[in-house]
Amino acid sequence: MQKQKNKEEGVTLIALVVSIIVLIILAGVSIAMLVGENGIITQAQRADELTTQAQQKEAIELAVASVQAQGTLELDKTKLETALQSQLGDTTYTLTENGDGSFQLQIVERSYYIDSTGEVITEENMIAIGSAEELKAFRDDVNSGNTYEGKYVYLTSDITLDINEEWEPIGLRIIDNSSSEENIPFCGIFNGMGHEINGIYINTTEIGQGLFGYIRNAKISNLTIGEQNSIQGGLSTAGVVGHCSSSVISNVCNKSDIYGNYSANSQVGGIAGVAGTNSTFLNCSNLGNISANGFLAGGIVGYCSNVQIKSCYNIGKITASSFLGGITGGTYRGNIIISNCYNKAEINSQGDNVGGIVGGIVEQTTLCSVSNSYNTGNIIGRDNIGGIYGYTIAQDIVQVSNNYYLEGTVNGQNELSAKEGVIVKSSEELQELTSVLGNAFKEDMSNINNGYPILTWQ
Repeated sequence: MQKQKNKEEGVTLIALVVSIIVLIILAGVSIAMLVGENGIITQAQRADELTTQAQQKEAIELAVASVQAQGTLELDKTKLETALQSQLGDTTYTLTENGDGSFQLQIVERSYYIDSTGEVITEENMIAIGSAEELKAFRDDVNSGNTYEGKYVYLTSDITLDINEEWEPIGLRIIDNSSSEENIPFCGIFNGMGHEINGIYINTTEIGQGLFGYIRNAKISNLTIGEQNSIQGGLSTAGVVGHCSSSVISNVCNKSDIYGNYSANSQVGGIAGVAGTNSTFLNCSNLGNISANGFLAGGIVGYCSNVQIKSCYNIGKITASSFLGGITGGTYRGNIIISNCYNKAEINSQGDNVGGIVGGIVEQTTLCSVSNSYNTGNIIGRDNIGGIYGYTIAQDIVQVSNNYYLEGTVNGQNELSAKEGVIVKSSEELQELTSVLGNAFKEDMSNINNGYPILTWQ
């Protein structure tokens, strides 16, 4: 009888243990369902975070819209802060200017990017790059087909690549045809945040060479291509981007020597090899020497169509067989607007079509406007040369006003640009032109440009 009782108690104990184990298992499943990666509580927290982020983004967009409604072309930090305070209430935030009209907004642990146009990009679409490996990974992702449209990429430090490793550009210009589906563009926003990139090694005859090979509907800003780079490419080569379409490049500097080894239409520049389709260059500079085996070379852009180049300068020597200028080598089609620019470097060719600002204005150009600009560099060529522009296919498409060049700098035949809107000045007279050139210039108080006017952002 006792044995039977003990047996029953044993069975009961085993059943109890099994029940406890089952309850633990069930409890574990329940806990996982509640707090696991896809648990109810976790999903609720994510939903709450997304709701908060959506509300914050909407508040930021309303703040931006209220500033823009005041008729302000550029977002003013003081006005934007006032509008954000109105929308966000007591929420703590930090607003930082990026130097190109855009802002970085930090709200507690959440980041936002506010573009100069008012576009607001949330944290999940912001990519920080702080090393050579991260830059290469970003490059590989773009070249695999991710255009980064709607995304904001920014540097957090200077980057030095391996100078012994061939650099493949970010974005690929495979065929010289903008409509070709084989071309792979970068279409996002890239902000160098004032940092410098070195160690780029390019030695090829391939098209579209530079840090970037091909960009479309993109923005690149606040970036320096340093002196420690070796860039030699084929058609459309530059320090920053080989081929630029429908994009904005601002506050960018190239310090590297650039060589275009394509024997005919080289299209080589300090900032962009070729640019078109309503692209804009603002506050850019070139310090490196630019040379081409063929023709079309410029300090800022080698060859351009339908572009605006504003408040830019060149101090790097330009050498090519023909069509070379301090700002752009030549224009192709549409409207070209160049204003508030200067060149102080030698522009040297054994050929023709050489200019201090523009080498040649050709073919389907509708209008080439050059204003409030000057040149102090020596202009050397065989034929069709000028202190401001060298050659034009038709005089009625050229619109020049308030441009100047230093006397004794033009050496060659058929000087075409000594016309109305282009005036020769002595060194002393040029140094006193700051107020005449306009608000984009200031006096060279620190003698960084031999006393000649410099741009306000320098």
